[in-house]
Amino acid sequence: YFNHFYSTTGVGNTSDAEFAALNGLYPNDERECYRLYVDNTFQGLPWILRDAGYGAYAFHGYVKTFWNRDEAYKTQGFEHFYSQEELERLVELFESINE
Repeated sequence: YFNHFYSTTGVGNTSDAEFAALNGLYPNDERECYRLYVDNTFQGLPWILRDAGYGAYAFHGYVKTFWNRDEAYKTQGFEHFYSQEELERLVELFESINE
């Protein structure tokens, strides 16, 4: 039992939890963060990783437009976003290589 547990999901549920984890900011109760802050560039984890010489890539197994991830990830610092559409093509490619 945890009596000091606070939810980090807002209107956008999982996308707001991602936003909170990546940027260290709590979501709001007005609108999903990936739509409300789509033009903001926060100095979050993807940018920090890139500044340290690492790559920052986002993967999500659903359509790229879900919760506006295709637009929001651009300003979050991700170098590339692999969504369901691209992941399905990669699976097809690997299956053809194995044949």
